[in-house]
Amino acid sequence: MKNSQIPGNLVVDDHQQLIQSAGEGEDALFSLAIEMFDYLDCILDLQTEIFKTIESSKQSSMTNAGQCRLKPLIPCIQDAMVLYDYVTKILFKLHSKLSPDLLNGHRDRFLKIFKGLKKFYEKTMSLQYFKNLIEIHHLPKYPPNFLVQSELQNYQPSRVTVLNDSIDQNDTISEHLVSLDDTTSTNGSSSPVPDPGVMALYVEKDRQVKELEYQVDGLKLELERLGRQARTQLQQLQFEIAELKQELLLKMQQLAEKDEIIQQLKGHECKIPLEFLERLEKAELHSKSMDDKFLKLKELYQRLSTEHVSLLRKVNQAIRNKNLH
Repeated sequence: MKNSQIPGNLVVDDHQQLIQSAGEGEDALFSLAIEMFDYLDCILDLQTEIFKTIESSKQSSMTNAGQCRLKPLIPCIQDAMVLYDYVTKILFKLHSKLSPDLLNGHRDRFLKIFKGLKKFYEKTMSLQYFKNLIEIHHLPKYPPNFLVQSELQNYQPSRVTVLNDSIDQNDTISEHLVSLDDTTSTNGSSSPVPDPGVMALYVEKDRQVKELEYQVDGLKLELERLGRQARTQLQQLQFEIAELKQELLLKMQQLAEKDEIIQQLKGHECKIPLEFLERLEKAELHSKSMDDKFLKLKELYQRLSTEHVSLLRKVNQAIRNKNLH
């Protein structure tokens, strides 16, 4: 029989005895941890199905039908707490002997189970029925860090205490699950029927607790949605900021180039007008000289033209006088 050294109630004196019972070598501990993970997964699956039937039928934990469904969870709670303690110590042992990379899968399964057990225990202790029967020392707020071996020295195992140990397991369910006090008739008759007013208070309280749980779950989902939306918007803004920074750098580079061109133009702005003025003055002087020459030639032409006309008249007159004689 496999793991025959572990008793049926799972109670082992110390974790060294548990480790020795698994056999020699890291492979045996590795396999034992997997088997305990599988056992814990089965417990979590079972409690999920039980709570589904309670919620679907809308039954109170203080009714016959509700208590009949919930009572099997008590040994599940006890076994799950013991298995959690054992698998924690086994994982610390494995991390002291093996590389952390080889145990990534074990750590992932442990974290999933840790979250499932916390939710399981919180849900059970919110019901009045379990408050009268068991006391759970809750799991720590954060899971242990197996990469730090010193945490094993500070590790405190959680425990489940059954408050109603005097219940006779051979009695009928109706005699002990519904009873709200410890008094029974001396002749072995069934427990007295609870007061309807008290039962109504318990039913209303359970209803309010469930309603608050639904609201809390809804708020958690809304917070997760808002968180995802905020992260998406943040990433988009970071991307836009990066683009704007790139565009700003480009603009600054273009402005620097323009400033350099302006400085170069400022260095030449005095030279260009002086050269232009010199050329303009030379052109004006040349134009004035040409005008003077033109006027002189014009006057000379007019004088020569007048003299030519006068000479032609004198020649004609002389010819006329000669013909007459």
